[in-house]
Amino acid sequence: MDSIEEITWTSRIHWKEILTVTILWFLVCLLSPLVWNVDFPNAFWAKQAIFATMLVTVYLFNKIVLVPKVLLPKGMFTYTMYVLVLSFITLMLLRSVEHGLELPRIMHEFFKPDKPYKKGSWFRFDFQGLLFILLSFGISTILILLDKEQHNAIKREELEKQKVSNELSFLKTQINPHFFFNTLNSIYSLTNFDIERAQEAIHTLSSMMRHVLYDSQKDVLPLQKEIMFIENYIQLMKLRLPKKVEVNYEDITKGANALIAPMIILPFVENAFKHGVSSQYPSVINIKIDYQSPNFHLFVENNVFEHANKSLDESGIGLINTKRRLALIYPDKHNLKVDKSAERFVVDLKINLS
Repeated sequence: MDSIEEITWTSRIHWKEILTVTILWFLVCLLSPLVWNVDFPNAFWAKQAIFATMLVTVYLFNKIVLVPKVLLPKGMFTYTMYVLVLSFITLMLLRSVEHGLELPRIMHEFFKPDKPYKKGSWFRFDFQGLLFILLSFGISTILILLDKEQHNAIKREELEKQKVSNELSFLKTQINPHFFFNTLNSIYSLTNFDIERAQEAIHTLSSMMRHVLYDSQKDVLPLQKEIMFIENYIQLMKLRLPKKVEVNYEDITKGANALIAPMIILPFVENAFKHGVSSQYPSVINIKIDYQSPNFHLFVENNVFEHANKSLDESGIGLINTKRRLALIYPDKHNLKVDKSAERFVVDLKINLS
C-alpha cells in the first residue's frame, strides 16, 4: 500500500505543552537549589530563571525545527552534529549571562568573603548545564517521535480500513452481477420448455434483486433476512430442476436475532446448484443452516458433474471473492472447510457472529 508510505505529518505545538515544559524546567532550575538550604544571592536566581528559559527554547526549537527538518530527512549523524553545536552555543550564552550578571564575583564574595576575588578564565565547562541541555533535546526528540509514530499508526489504520472498505465494495460489485447473471442464465434455460414457470421465476427474481440492490449495500443485516433470501433462491432454482435432483434444505436458526454480512452465504449455495445438478443422473443437494449464539454454521453438500455446456462463469469468481470477504470481514472469527472429490463437493462454514 504505497499511500501508507506517504503519510504526511507535521509537528504541532500546543499551548498546554509549552506551559507544561516551562513549569517543568523552572521547577528544576529554581527548586532544586532550595534543597541545599543556602540563601543564594539574587543574581544566582536570575541566572537560573534565564537558564530555564533557554531550556524551554531548546525544547521548542528542537521540536519545531531540528527533528522535522534535520533528524527525519537527514538522519541521526547530521542531527547529532547540530545538537552538539547548539549545546555548545547554549553553554556559551549561559556563560555570557553569568558574566553579565557578574555572578562569578558575587558567588565568590558570597561563599568566600574573607578571600580576595581573582578573575579566572572566561569559559568554564559546566557539566550540569550540558546535561540539562542534552536532556531537553532528548525529551523533546522522544516526545516528537512518539507523536509521529502514533500519528502514523492512526493514519495507517485509517488507510487500511479504507483499503478494506474499498476492496469489500469492489468484491460486492462483482458478486452481485455474478448472482444476477447466473440466475438469468437459469431462467433463460427454463423459457425453452416452461414459459409459465419462467414468468414465476422472473417475479421471484425481481423481489430478490431488491435485496441485492438495497440490503446488500449495508455492512450487516439481520440473519433472518439473509436466510429468507437464500430460501427464495432455492425455490427459484427448484423451478428448473429435473425430477432426478433431490434438494434437502434445513433451517434450524430458530428465529435467531443476529447480524451477518450480506451475500456471504449465497455463493456456496449457488455453487451447489451450478455443479450439483444433472439432467441424466440422480443427484442430491443438502443444505443446512444453523445458529447457536454466537456461532453460525452453514453446511452444503452436492454431487459434482462435468457438464457438457459449462457455465459462462468458469473463473469461480463467486467463491473466490466470498473467501476473500470472509477473510476481511471475519478475520480469526471464521472457519471454512472445502472438501472436493471426484463425486462430492462439501462446504462447511462456521462464523462467530459476536
